[in-house]
Amino acid sequence: MANKIWFRRQLTGGLSAALDGLDVTLADGVGLTDGDFAFIGESTSLEGDIYVYDSTIGGTEDSPFLIKPDLDAGVAYTGNGRWKRQWCGYIPTSGIHPIGVA
Repeated sequence: MANKIWFRRQLTGGLSAALDGLDVTLADGVGLTDGDFAFIGESTSLEGDIYVYDSTIGGTEDSPFLIKPDLDAGVAYTGNGRWKRQWCGYIPTSGIHPIGVA
């Protein structure tokens, strides 16, 4: 299955605009898969974060570095699978300039 790219406005909060609001098995009717990407940012801002989903990572959420999904098939998620931050930065009109790497 091909990897997906998700766009969200915030990391946490559990709502549809948040990364942790993506349901592990129901997202996009297919679910989350290893290697899915997520871009977190505002359309009015040139700042953003890139996350990659890894189904083998467990443990406590550590925002902004590690984000745990809130739901699995509509109920509280307790399994492995976390969004891991890969990059954060801003994009000025002259190119890409990283400001940090997780």
